[in-house]
Amino acid sequence: MKKDKSELLESNFDTDLLKLLFEVQYWAKIQTFGLVTFPLPLTRLLTKKDQLRVLRENVMLIVRDFNGIMHLLQGKEKALFQDHLSGLDKFIAPGITRLNWESNADSFVMQCRNNCLENYKKINDFQTRHTKVMDQFEIISSTILTKIKKGTLYELSKFMTQQEAELKEKQETFKGFFEVIRVQLFTIYQELFLTCKSKIQSEWLEFLKDLDKSLQKSLKNAVKNSLLDF
Repeated sequence: MKKDKSELLESNFDTDLLKLLFEVQYWAKIQTFGLVTFPLPLTRLLTKKDQLRVLRENVMLIVRDFNGIMHLLQGKEKALFQDHLSGLDKFIAPGITRLNWESNADSFVMQCRNNCLENYKKINDFQTRHTKVMDQFEIISSTILTKIKKGTLYELSKFMTQQEAELKEKQETFKGFFEVIRVQLFTIYQELFLTCKSKIQSEWLEFLKDLDKSLQKSLKNAVKNSLLDF
């Protein structure tokens, strides 16, 4: 295996060797009729064709799993998950630097795939919880803070009392929204980033700052929509 310029994995199985394996299989059928004789190296290669095929397929599974993780990460998420990705790179490094096509890599393949699966679950959990947070922002943004019946004339005192009551009710509703947001963010940090390095802590703070901006925008939209409701 090797990494390309975009940090994705790719298989470096020799394409000429792959073609040779296919050709040897056909020539082997002809050899049974005594028409050709195989050189000894090709005979040895033919005995290893199944081993090479399985190893190549297993390596492609690792490539698919790893690249699936890289494609799953969006925007600044890659920087946020850098510690986790570095740990995954350490598992995969032997396949890039030390193992070759003669190696017995069954345990290596299993370890890599399990580690890829663990990281995939972490990223998927993060994105699911992040989506729940953004859903709360969307609800806040569309919330009307006033309660006005169209075409109704109000006495000022009664109108003010009614709107104050509505605001108190919305305040309790917003507390529910904020609690959902708090729980999701606390869980993300505790499970994924609590023990990460200082650089990741800085990335987490930047992530929270972006969320604060989104929350502020949602609150402004709620106020704007409420004013338009008058």
